[in-house]
Amino acid sequence: MKTRLILFLMLIATQQLWSQKAYIQVSGEPGLSVFLNNEFKGKTTAEINGYIIENVSPGNNLIKVVKDLYIPYEETIFVKPGEVFKYTVKPFSKSLVTISEQGNSGVTEKKASIETGKLIIQSVPIEIKITMPLIEGVTNSPKTKDEWIVDKIPAGNYIIKFSFNQKTIEKTVDVEGDAITNVFVNMLNEDYKVTHKSLEPILDEKKKPLKLDKVQDMFKNIFKDGEKEKKKKKN
Repeated sequence: MKTRLILFLMLIATQQLWSQKAYIQVSGEPGLSVFLNNEFKGKTTAEINGYIIENVSPGNNLIKVVKDLYIPYEETIFVKPGEVFKYTVKPFSKSLVTISEQGNSGVTEKKASIETGKLIIQSVPIEIKITMPLIEGVTNSPKTKDEWIVDKIPAGNYIIKFSFNQKTIEKTVDVEGDAITNVFVNMLNEDYKVTHKSLEPILDEKKKPLKLDKVQDMFKNIFKDGEKEKKKKKN
């Protein structure tokens, strides 16, 4: 009899326990749409850094968090009776799409030739950061040595931002084709200088092309040496 009574009381206690409603605290950026068991509950706000779902039934619950144009989060979570379950939403990633085209097309290997040059930047102090909006990947690029070099840069005008601590200097630099454009910037007193130098190689005496008269003399000497060899053989 006592055993039955204990089991009965335990059953009532369990029923009362599982009848207690729970909460789900969704933590995330403002403007996210929150769904529970496919029912829209509301949107996250900045005031509470998210959204709180009240009167959640204990057990398994399907939660879904949606941000427009991004891949939503959706999963089943287990909520205990009377607890406040914290559900933190990680940063969203954009939807992956596949793009294709149809139609006739032609492929050419011919490329238009463009003038290029070399850009060398020197600075005081050496350790600055460089940003060139027209060059991909050059945003707050650290400079840690004397010369910061960009090879084969297309000729044209470039906006360059030099940053050191809280100070920024912005200049427009004309990069010339077939030339070295050297930029020097002093971040301490804002001194700034640009020079250009031709990229054409300076040939040494050994590598200089022979002039026509020297070529003629060389052939004359070869001819004379040949004549001498013929006379020796006759004798």
